[in-house]
Amino acid sequence: MTHTEAAIDSKVSVEYGAGEMLSLSDVDRDADVYVTRPRNTPLGVSERHALLKVATENGTVEIELNGETLDAVADALQHIQEFHQSD
Repeated sequence: MTHTEAAIDSKVSVEYGAGEMLSLSDVDRDADVYVTRPRNTPLGVSERHALLKVATENGTVEIELNGETLDAVADALQHIQEFHQSD
């Protein structure tokens, strides 16, 4: 069971590759971005702490974040936010 922390309307650009001979791209697609967390506290840093889900009419991508990767993403977003606040 999960709890949705945020649901955000966004635009996405996706590129698919299948070896050296084939690549497809889909740009400027309307998407919903969801940030969810487990209802129960993870028992360890290696367990899932959050899930980022990007859903379009053509498909869905899910990015599972454990404690370590969640910290790294949060730090990166904080640095970006601080950079833009200094403008």
